[in-house]
Amino acid sequence: MAIADDGESNKVTDVTNGEKIDYVSVGDRKEPNLEELSSMDLDLIIADTSRHSEIYEDLNKIAPTIVLDSIDSSYDEYIENFETIAEIVGKEDVAKAKIEEAEKVLSDVKDKAKDKVSDEEVLTVSPKNDEYTAHTSSSFVGQVLEKAGFKNAIQSDDREASLSLEQLVEINPDIIVYMRDDIDTTIYTQWKNTQLYKSLDAVKNNKVYTTVARGPWTQYRGFISVNTLTKEMSGWLLNN
Repeated sequence: MAIADDGESNKVTDVTNGEKIDYVSVGDRKEPNLEELSSMDLDLIIADTSRHSEIYEDLNKIAPTIVLDSIDSSYDEYIENFETIAEIVGKEDVAKAKIEEAEKVLSDVKDKAKDKVSDEEVLTVSPKNDEYTAHTSSSFVGQVLEKAGFKNAIQSDDREASLSLEQLVEINPDIIVYMRDDIDTTIYTQWKNTQLYKSLDAVKNNKVYTTVARGPWTQYRGFISVNTLTKEMSGWLLNN
């Protein structure tokens, strides 16, 4: 097995629940090492639409290659990708069980959320140095949370929305979730002490939360992310 892991094995163990698997690192996700791949006896290559479309022909010469929309996928698209891969490798029954397990988690949380947060809007944000980037209802995070009974503050077909402070105040979410644990290195530090920011209902009502780790919220896709998102949201909003 070959994986483009950016030379960081923790990026693999992070999405396998810590389980170590036997694989060969083949460079960066954006630019996998084609020479290394060519030296291997591969049966299938799974590539990403946004990252690897330009090298598809090169990859397909090495081994049969499928290109999936992964890095920008919604939850529904992730499930479609998961089913596609399962069908190719003959693991349809295993995939079906994993999907049903995830749907059960989402359904259980939705039942709890119904009475507690059904009227409250959640804004999920991954701020950057110079940008306040929110994930919408069409993003992976947005779809997962809506399936779990949490209403996204931004309903949009676009996956992300860059907000000014004035736009944030206009949206005025009931709950804000910062999807990274280093927000003090971002634009948040410029906004947090302003009167506009302090006027937000989420701020006034102490409903601003910060995730334990960035990866499951903004970098990964899959069932580990589903479990992490629903567990943290439940801990903040439902288990009291």
